[in-house]
Amino acid sequence: MMRRSHRNALIALAVALAAAATWAFQNQAVWLPGTTEWAQKTWRGLTRPDASSRGAVGSQPAATSKTKAASDQPAPRRPRKCTSSDGHVSYTDQSCPPGTQEQWFDDANGAAVQSVPDSKSSARK
Repeated sequence: MMRRSHRNALIALAVALAAAATWAFQNQAVWLPGTTEWAQKTWRGLTRPDASSRGAVGSQPAATSKTKAASDQPAPRRPRKCTSSDGHVSYTDQSCPPGTQEQWFDDANGAAVQSVPDSKSSARK
């Protein structure tokens, strides 16, 4: 037979596990997204290790190839605020047009919008 203290400890453990399972079920939105992402990254790391962890000679580590691929893409241009003498303001990612003055522009809270040239200006070219 089991001692009473051991039985009470097992009952307390079962109650604690049931409470934790109930909390986890009711609060899936809190912990499930982060856990799923972590599990996927861990699984990818275990099933597809990079060449450096296998000890292959002459091959590049995965981190080096990622930085080379990122450096192949051009750096995004910073937006510029161009103000004309009559107060007209325009924003562009190229140099300011003649007759306008470039002013400092804080793009921390700005949104990048990619404009499409209108058909009239592209027909002139």
